[in-house]
Amino acid sequence: MSKMILVQFQKRYRYNNIIYTYYLHNYKGELSPLFLCFVVKKSFFLEYNFHTFKYYITNQIYIMKKLIYFLIVFLSINVNAQIVVKGVSPSSVAGINFDFQWADPNTATWSATIPDFNLPNTFVQDTLALVYDPLAFTGNNPAYAIPHLLANEGCADSLGNPFIDSSVNGKIAVVWRGSCQFGYKAAVAENNGAVAIIIINHSGAPVGMAGGDSGVVAVNIPVVMISTTDGQTLINEMSNGPVEIFMGNKLGSQINDLGSSKSVANISKYGSVPRNLVESGINNFDLGLTITNFGSDDNSPVLTQSISGPNGYLYTDTITYGVLPALQDTDYTYLPFTDTSLIVGEYIINYDLSILNEIDQDSADNNVTASFNVTNNVLSRARTDENTGQIVANYWPHNYTTNQNVCMHVYEDEWPYAYGVEGIYFSADTDSSLVGEYMVISIYEWNDPVSGAFGTWTQQSLNPVLYNDYVFADDSLKKQIVYHEFTDDNSAPTVFKFQNYQRYLVCLEYDAGISGNLDFAFGYDNYLDYGSNTAYNPELGPAQLNIDGIPPYTSFAGDWYTGWSGADAPSIGLKMAYSYVGIDDINDSNYKIYPNPTNSIFNIKIKDNNEKIRVEVYDMTGRSVISTKNVVNQTITLNVNNLQSGHYIVKIINDSGKVTSMKMVKK
Repeated sequence: MSKMILVQFQKRYRYNNIIYTYYLHNYKGELSPLFLCFVVKKSFFLEYNFHTFKYYITNQIYIMKKLIYFLIVFLSINVNAQIVVKGVSPSSVAGINFDFQWADPNTATWSATIPDFNLPNTFVQDTLALVYDPLAFTGNNPAYAIPHLLANEGCADSLGNPFIDSSVNGKIAVVWRGSCQFGYKAAVAENNGAVAIIIINHSGAPVGMAGGDSGVVAVNIPVVMISTTDGQTLINEMSNGPVEIFMGNKLGSQINDLGSSKSVANISKYGSVPRNLVESGINNFDLGLTITNFGSDDNSPVLTQSISGPNGYLYTDTITYGVLPALQDTDYTYLPFTDTSLIVGEYIINYDLSILNEIDQDSADNNVTASFNVTNNVLSRARTDENTGQIVANYWPHNYTTNQNVCMHVYEDEWPYAYGVEGIYFSADTDSSLVGEYMVISIYEWNDPVSGAFGTWTQQSLNPVLYNDYVFADDSLKKQIVYHEFTDDNSAPTVFKFQNYQRYLVCLEYDAGISGNLDFAFGYDNYLDYGSNTAYNPELGPAQLNIDGIPPYTSFAGDWYTGWSGADAPSIGLKMAYSYVGIDDINDSNYKIYPNPTNSIFNIKIKDNNEKIRVEVYDMTGRSVISTKNVVNQTITLNVNNLQSGHYIVKIINDSGKVTSMKMVKK
C-alpha cells in the first residue's frame, strides 16, 4: 500500500471518531447482459463487461468491517454523491466531476486490501502520469479502431514481460483499456510505484471492472475507469503540464462542503410527455432534493429551485434551511409541480445549492439539472431532441454475447380513462449490416403486484396482448429513430387501447440466434437515474426484469432492461393516437362538442337526427357530475357553469349501447 493511501487513512481517523453503517441502496450500474454468460465465458467477461453490479450492502461481514474503525451512526448516503473522481488542477479541470466506475474491495473479484472508498475521508489526490508501453498488444477488436495511443494500455510486451515505466512512481498511472485483465493492469502499475490507476475506456462510457486473477490477490491501490471522452480530456491537459486528480470519498475531506446529485433529485418521471396528458396532470411531480453535508463543520444549506420552459421561468424560489450537521444528509421537498398549461417544448429543472455565510470548498456538485419535453403526441422515458424533434438515442459499444431485450414500463394509477397508441419509436445500431435483422415488438399486461416503499417487483404474471415483428430494410437506419405502426392480425393499421388502471410493458426483443449478429444494440438516453428516482416515483419500475420466456410472443428468458443501468432509459417512444378515449371510438364523426374549452355551456351536435342518446359527464376522479335521459335531438346543450375548472370526460351512449368518449375542458 502506498504512502499516499496511508496518509489519507490517518486523516480519516482524525476527522471521524464514529462508526458509519451505510444503506448503499443506490449504487450506480446494473448487471450487464453479459452476466448471463459469465460462467461460460468468464475470461472474456473480465475485460468486456458493460455495467457494474447494483448491490445492497446488508451482510454482517461488511458491517463488522466498519466496526473496526468507527462508532455506530446511521446515515443514508448515495454512494455516487460521496465517491467522486474530480479535477483539482489546472484550473481548466478544477472542480470537474468525471463519470467513473471503481474497484470495490467488498466484491469478490478485487483484493480486500484495496482502499475502500465507501469509508468517509478515504481518497487519493495526486498528479497523473501516462503509461508508456510501446510493445503492447493492440488486438483485433473493432472497438479499438479509435484515435488514441493503443500502446498506452499498461499490459505486457510480446514476450509476456510486464512493462517497466518509472515515470508513474508516486503518481496516478493513466492507461487505456486494452488486451489484458483490469486487475493485471493495476498490479503492473502498482509494481511500478503508482499510488492509483485510472483506466480509460476505449469506446464510450466507463464500465464495470472484474479484477481477474491479479485483481483478487495482487492489487492494493485504487482502480477507477473513466470514459473515452474524459480520458482524452485529461491526456490533452497532461500534454500542457501537470494534472492533479482527486479520487475517493469526499465525506470529511473538506471543512465546508455541501452537495447533491441528480440521482437524489425529484425530476420528471417522463422524458417526453404529450401535451394533452400534461393537461390532465400526468407529468406532475414533487420538487425537492436530498442534500448531503460532506464537510466536517455544521452548515445551513441555501437552495434555489427553478423550472424554466419555452416561455421563461415557470417557478423559482430560494429557501434557507436550518443547520445540517456534518456528515449527514436530509431530504428537502417542496410543493408538487402541478402546472397543466405547459406548451410543447423543453423544460429545465434546476437546483442550485450554496452555504449560508460560507464558501463551499467543492462547488462542483452544487448544481443539479434535469430536463423533460412536452410533445405533440410522443410518450417516452427518453427525452426529445429539440433540434430533430425525435427521442434521444445513444448507443453502447458493441461487444455483446447474448440477446438484447428492452422494455418501457407504462403505468399511471391516476389515469381514470383508457387511451390509445398508434405505434412505436425505437433505434438500433450494429457494427455489421442492419439489413434483414429481425426483432419483435410486444405489449404485455403486467399484473404482478407492487409492494414495499421503493417497490418490490415481480414479473410472473405477464399477459401478451400485442405482437408485431419488424425487419430492418436498410443500413441507413443505423442510429436513426425508426417508427413502426401497430398492425392487427391481418396486417392492417390498428390502434392499441391501454385500459384504465392497467400496468403494461412495451418490449423490444432481438434474437441474435437468427442472424448470428452479436453486436446489435438498442438506443438509450441517460437523463434519468432509475436507481434513485424509484424512491420518488415508484411507478418507474425496476431497471431490469428477469422474464421467463412467454411463447409464442417471446421465447427468450433472462434479463430485460427498462433501464440499461442506474442512469439510462431505453429510447422507446409511443405515438399517442389520443389521450382521452372511451370504450369504443373517440373518432366517431357522429358527434361534435363545442365550444371547447367553455366557461358556461357546451353543445353536442349529433349527425344522425334520429339517433337516441344519453350523455354522462365525469370528473377526473371518475365521479359522475352530469347525466341526461335518452333524447332525440340534433343538438344537446348542457350547462356546466356550476362545475369547477378542470378536465372532464363526456360519454355519449347511443340506444344500442355504443359508448363514445370525448374530453371537455371547463375554464
